Amino acid sequence: MIQLNIVNIFFDSHILGGGVFAKFPDIYGRKKMIAIALTLLFLTSSASAFAQTKEQFFILRCLSGVCMGIIYPTCNSFTAEIVKSSHREVGPMLCSLFFNISVFLAAVLAYLFLNTIGWRWFVFVMAVPLLVCLVLLVCLLPESPRYLAVSGRKKEAMEALQRMAKVNGVSLPENLKIAVRSDQELGSISDILKSDYRKETILLSIMYFGNLLILFGTIVFVPLALDSGFCGGEGDPPVHKCVEVQQNSLLELSIVTFACVLSTFVGYGTSIIMGRSISLKIFATASFITSIFLFKCFSNFVTVGLFFVMKFMQVSHNMVTLIIVPELYPTTFRNTAMGFINSWGKLGGVVGAGAVYALYYYSPMLVVVMF
Repeated sequence: MIQLNIVNIFFDSHILGGGVFAKFPDIYGRKKMIAIALTLLFLTSSASAFAQTKEQFFILRCLSGVCMGIIYPTCNSFTAEIVKSSHREVGPMLCSLFFNISVFLAAVLAYLFLNTIGWRWFVFVMAVPLLVCLVLLVCLLPESPRYLAVSGRKKEAMEALQRMAKVNGVSLPENLKIAVRSDQELGSISDILKSDYRKETILLSIMYFGNLLILFGTIVFVPLALDSGFCGGEGDPPVHKCVEVQQNSLLELSIVTFACVLSTFVGYGTSIIMGRSISLKIFATASFITSIFLFKCFSNFVTVGLFFVMKFMQVSHNMVTLIIVPELYPTTFRNTAMGFINSWGKLGGVVGAGAVYALYYYSPMLVVVMF
C-alpha cells in the first residue's frame, strides 16, 4: 500500500506540474524552464535518499513529480520546435522512446544493485544523471528559435539558428527572414479552449486520459487477476507462477517496456504512412476488440497475451496523440496545451490504477467492462 501511495503522489503532483506550471515555458522559454526543473528535480530526488520519515519522503517525491510534470511536456515541445515542420513528429517519438528505455534501464540497475548498496544510495546515484542532462542542456542546446521569434527576440532567434546550422554542418539560406510576432499573449490557457481549438483540446484530453487509464490499469490488474485465479487460476501453475511476480519485478517492467518501445516505433511509422486520424482509429479499434475477448476465460498465457496487445495498442495510440499536439497548436501556447493534455493523461493513470483496486474485489469483470 505504501508503494501504491508513493506512485500515486508522484503522478498526482505530475498533474499539478503539467496543468499549472506548463505555461511558464511558453512565457520564459523552453531551455530555461527545463534547466530550472532539472535542477530542482536533482535536488528533490537526491534529498529523498536522506529522508528520515515517510512524510518527508512523500513530500520530496511530490516535488519531484511537479518537476517531471514540467519537464516531460516541455521536452516534447522543445524537440518538435528545433526540427523542420515537416519532421515535427520526430521529437515526441524520441522523447517517448528514450523515456521507455530509461524505465527499463532503471529496472535493470535496481535488479542488479538495489539489494547490494541499499535503497538510499541507489536513489542518490539515480539522481546523478540529472546533472549530466543539465550540463548537456546548458552547453549544447540553444533556446527554441520559434519561441524566441514569437517572443519578439529576432536577433537571438537568428543566433540560435546559426548555432544549429553550424553544429549540423550546413549554412542558412541567404534570404532567410524571421517573422516576429510579439503582440500575442504567451502561455494563455484560455487560448487552448477557444473555439478554434476547443474541440481538439477536449478530444485529445479524453483520448490521453483513456490511454493511460487502460495502460496503468492493466499493469495493476494483470498480477491481481492471475494471483486470484482469474481465467485460468491454479489450473495452469507454471504460467501462473511466472506471471504472479511480474508486477514488482524486472519481468513485468521488461514486458511493459518492450511493448512501449516497440509500439513507439509502430505508432510513429503508422502515423507517417497512414496519417494521424486513421492511425488513431486503427489502434483504438484494435484495443477495443482485444478487450472483448477478455470476457471469455482463457488460459493465463492467453490472458497475459491479450493484455500485452492492449498495452501495445494503447501506447501506439498515445504515440500518435503526442505527435498531433505539437503539430496542432501554435508556438505561443504549444507547451501550455501539451501540459494540459498530458495532465489529463496522468489523471487517467491514477484513476485507472485506483479503479482497478476498487472494482476488482467486487467483480473482476467490472474492471474488464471499464477497459
